[in-house]
Amino acid sequence: MSNRTFGLIFAVITAVLSSSSVVSAKTSAEGNVRLGQADWTVADAFAYPDDDEIEVVFSDKAFNRSEMAADGKIDTFDTLRHDGNTLTLNFDADGPTMCLDFMTRSANGSTGGSSCNSAYQPEIKVTARSADRIAGSMQWGETDGEHVHLSFDVPIEGSATKGAVPRAGKPLPANGGAPGKAVLAHFAAVAAGDWNKLKSMSHPDRREMMEASEKAGQHKEMFGFLQKFSPRKVKITGGMLNGDQAQVDYTGEEEGRPVKGTADVVKFEGSWYFVGNSTQE
Repeated sequence: MSNRTFGLIFAVITAVLSSSSVVSAKTSAEGNVRLGQADWTVADAFAYPDDDEIEVVFSDKAFNRSEMAADGKIDTFDTLRHDGNTLTLNFDADGPTMCLDFMTRSANGSTGGSSCNSAYQPEIKVTARSADRIAGSMQWGETDGEHVHLSFDVPIEGSATKGAVPRAGKPLPANGGAPGKAVLAHFAAVAAGDWNKLKSMSHPDRREMMEASEKAGQHKEMFGFLQKFSPRKVKITGGMLNGDQAQVDYTGEEEGRPVKGTADVVKFEGSWYFVGNSTQE
């Protein structure tokens, strides 16, 4: 299981980036979800392996598959950073489980968690399942009340037979080039505890949010949290360049344990800025 630390924390705190939409022609999904505070119509879905389970994720907004594949894998982090409402069906070797995972977005923020109900499981039908694809439906609840009405036929992204999800773009040099320098400078400022340095090299949108946290008196606590989970002894190992976006691969240490990671970097007005990070032990 991936250890999504620094990037997830920073993404949740600052919420800087929004994703564009790319729809896969091989995906078929439709339906409606009315559960708790959520009430939305399915626009897209994808599936991916998570250890011994298959997760099928639905949303009212199309998923940006190019962005999702930027780190070479599809996983839970792609669901968490998606800016639409989501609902996830979980399938183990024996079939569907009794728990649904959800994320509901609103103008006031987002809420997420799991809803477990023994009545869900019998209403989830699998009509086809292979190493690369899963199809089926869920028909739970009445239309005029709480319900989850779904049908789907989707590829399993990054499945065992497909292997890693190919990343778009062209390879970066071994040292990461200019994007790699931005990543090293970012981690160096965090490790040194230099808030002002970090702020000065941050994307203008993020810098504005950091300044707002200063005014609210929250920046010291936030920075301490980021320092605790930020990788140390970072060494760039390469990555991919795709226009004004780059994914910089690196090795490092997290709480004394060796990790591998990928940092997301964007080019804005001629400069490269660190915007997110994920690590895996």
